[in-house]
Amino acid sequence: MYLELNRPLSKPFVGTILFFLGFYILSLLLSMAGMEIFGWGTALCSLVLIAIRFNEISFGSRDYSSKIIDVSLLVLFLGAIVGALINSPEGAKTIDVIGRARWILLYFLLIPIMQVEFSDRLKKYFFYFLYFVLFVIFVYAIFQFYTGKDLIRGPEKMLGSAIERGERIVTHWRSVGFFGMSMTFGNSMGVLSGVLLGLFLTSRLWSNRFYLFGSAFFFTFISSFLSFQRGVWIGLAGLVVSVLIVRLTGIKRWITILILSIMFLGIYTLSPGIQRRVDSIFELHSGSQSERLVLWQANWEIFKDYPIFGVGYGENENIVAPYLGKLGYADGFRGHAHNNFFQFLSGNGLVGFVSFLLFSIFSMVLCYQAYRGSPETSIRQGFFLGILGCQIFMHLGGLTECSFKDAEVNHQYIFWLALSRAIYLKGRF
Repeated sequence: MYLELNRPLSKPFVGTILFFLGFYILSLLLSMAGMEIFGWGTALCSLVLIAIRFNEISFGSRDYSSKIIDVSLLVLFLGAIVGALINSPEGAKTIDVIGRARWILLYFLLIPIMQVEFSDRLKKYFFYFLYFVLFVIFVYAIFQFYTGKDLIRGPEKMLGSAIERGERIVTHWRSVGFFGMSMTFGNSMGVLSGVLLGLFLTSRLWSNRFYLFGSAFFFTFISSFLSFQRGVWIGLAGLVVSVLIVRLTGIKRWITILILSIMFLGIYTLSPGIQRRVDSIFELHSGSQSERLVLWQANWEIFKDYPIFGVGYGENENIVAPYLGKLGYADGFRGHAHNNFFQFLSGNGLVGFVSFLLFSIFSMVLCYQAYRGSPETSIRQGFFLGILGCQIFMHLGGLTECSFKDAEVNHQYIFWLALSRAIYLKGRF
């Protein structure tokens, strides 16, 4: 959906867009309620924009990748409707099942509104404000890691343990930021750290952008790491390595990866708590790991019973218990599949799974091609590299957690993917 405004928008309408879009971006760091209110407020502004400037909007996609993305999302949405109508278990509300796919509508509606031009000065000062917010989140994450206290929800509520000593004496805790859950916080900051890493690596050496984006990446990376979520750590490692491989060439690439590997080994060796957490990733017979394997098996069985459209978007979570019972595991994990791909496979069937896969693959292809075709060290180039990185983080981290269905993470992720499409369509930032 390409927007080419022949006449400027009225100042009150631009102010309304700025209000909703600005608070939506801020809410991505702080508040789920804000994400829903300001996200859909921004989407409503987009609908108004489409209505009043319909003749200035070009529908359809200009390139192969965008066409596949658009078609795959439409098929996914239609498949979710059909699955909800014909397969949803008794007691499930059809409108609620379909409503879980509303992120697709938000994605399409964010693209045109993000093509509205704002002044460079406004964007610069807004980033400075977000930079301050990221610093506050970083400091708060460190505070939580060392004290175990969540001041937002009451100092009496202790956070989950990150590092223990001796007889289960907790010495450090999992940071949750402003979201209340370490998995949500870790994945949300991880997605954002991917974007900032791309912007950092495409900045001119020692420029203001180099320092600003570099320190902002440091804030979000450490905040994400302190969640002590194993899936988040897998995503962060894959994000850094893959973005460095794409960005650097020749001997620089391998020297940088070697230095980072030595740093990791040093941290791993010197910190028994981190060492135990990393080792547990590969302990397939440990409690949480073995339960994940059973959950994946149970969701595979659900898929075999509902192969085409699935049991209904997200409804696999509500019927997994009897499948676990059939496998001989009456107790243990419940709920989602603890894997983004199994979640779509059982909930949305082959139609939804293939659609999600195509959407994911060609969103990465689009960002990579746009990165290669962007002017060197431009903001545009940085965004495409960073949004490519955040997708790699999401898919690698999503192998052990169902991060895509987490509403806060989903909002963060879809925002950046929609922005990549908007920048791609406008050809500039």
